[in-house]
Amino acid sequence: MRARRLIAALAPLLVIALAGCDKATRDDSEAARNPQCPRASAPQGKDVVSEHPEGVTVAERGLSKGGSGRTVSMGAVIANTTDRVAYRTRVSLHPLDAKGNSVLRTDTWLHFEIPVILPGEEAVVGAGSDVDFGQPDRLDVEVNWTHLVELDPGNLLLRPLPIGVQNISRAGGAMTVDFGVENGDGCADDRVERGIAVLFRDTGGTVIGGGFDNSKVANRCAGSSDRQQAVVKVVPPAADLTKTRITAYCDVADPRGTASPEPVN
Repeated sequence: MRARRLIAALAPLLVIALAGCDKATRDDSEAARNPQCPRASAPQGKDVVSEHPEGVTVAERGLSKGGSGRTVSMGAVIANTTDRVAYRTRVSLHPLDAKGNSVLRTDTWLHFEIPVILPGEEAVVGAGSDVDFGQPDRLDVEVNWTHLVELDPGNLLLRPLPIGVQNISRAGGAMTVDFGVENGDGCADDRVERGIAVLFRDTGGTVIGGGFDNSKVANRCAGSSDRQQAVVKVVPPAADLTKTRITAYCDVADPRGTASPEPVN
């Protein structure tokens, strides 16, 4: 009888103790999850603009005719040789004839914003267009500005973005690339896609063009490695598809607020 009374007296204390342990377990579990599941956010220092920044350079460029005689395919590789992150780098493409004149009626849509280029990394940019005047001879590429910010591995936006190309096919002059983006930690990815850039090389490895898929399909930056697709309609006949390179433009939700002219993406 005394044992029953003792248990009855201790029961409320046991409930309180178990509740306390449960709360501690939940807190510990949440704390353990936070480092594994970082969030994507605009980095500190994003308001400081570096115009024509040293160390963020055009490593390669090239153009060639597309599948028809009146189209041009353009591509470039942008390298970040600094020790900081190049955030929202504005790049302009200008296809020119042999005399240095533009072959397009307007190039206002040939401005792109690359969301993130990590220190020592490269990103590609590309476009395909109809030719309005003359014959394309060379490609002028300009890095207009960027925001150089400190590397923060705790920010999902400023971590490596592995991309696996699963298949590349060509039909009717267009190219489709199947790929998957993987964030590497199994967490849900909250980055927002701002387009897929494609770079073409010939069999010798020379850059001969590129393209851009700006369809903004949902979940292409989701980080689950699920199969995604990008389609480029202007493809150089000499492109070696096995050397195709892509960059997924993944950013935080709001890319607006940059200087004019606004980028195509």
